[in-house]
Amino acid sequence: MLANRLKILLAERDLTIKDLMKATGLSRNSLSNMVNNPFATIAIDNVDKLCNYLEVSPKDFYDYSGWRFEFNFNEIKENKVINPYNMATITITMVSGKTEFTFDLDVTALPHNRLKDQKSCDIYVNVGSKNELDKHFVSLYENNLSPLFKHQIEKRFKSMTMKTINLADKRGLLDDIKKNTINVAFEYNDGSHPVFQDNYVYDRNEKYL
Repeated sequence: MLANRLKILLAERDLTIKDLMKATGLSRNSLSNMVNNPFATIAIDNVDKLCNYLEVSPKDFYDYSGWRFEFNFNEIKENKVINPYNMATITITMVSGKTEFTFDLDVTALPHNRLKDQKSCDIYVNVGSKNELDKHFVSLYENNLSPLFKHQIEKRFKSMTMKTINLADKRGLLDDIKKNTINVAFEYNDGSHPVFQDNYVYDRNEKYL
């Protein structure tokens, strides 16, 4: 997995997209796409221009991980009898060369009236595995990924958390919450410790696909 570090390089040098436009002749749209999407395809000639201006080599311009990740969000049909808080599974596939691991994470959403120690949030979303099939992913995330790739993975979990809240809202779990902005506490736990935690705000007026 290859990602550009342009946003980081600009921040380190206190430079703006306007500075890059003036120095390289590249358009604002192209540069904005590179900055906001680390996985954007960049022509070799443009990489050369950017490296020259920023005084870095291509190996410093790019960040690389030997693993590629695919995330799939799979809604679970509502079952009010067995577990009304079980929303979905997240299937993660990680590939490096001929090595491939695929595992599922269970996604549950507990509203505030079901919480004991999450009083600061309106709903708590938990992601975790019932077995240890995610141990390679957890080890890689905690020990071998750069902050850039960790951030990209966390963005994927945030996106799927928003989908989870959308499902919970549609299923009536948040009916007693009358406000439009909902405070969300998120945790990915591997069964022994939290892998990472975060807090989000879900806006009922937004569309989460």
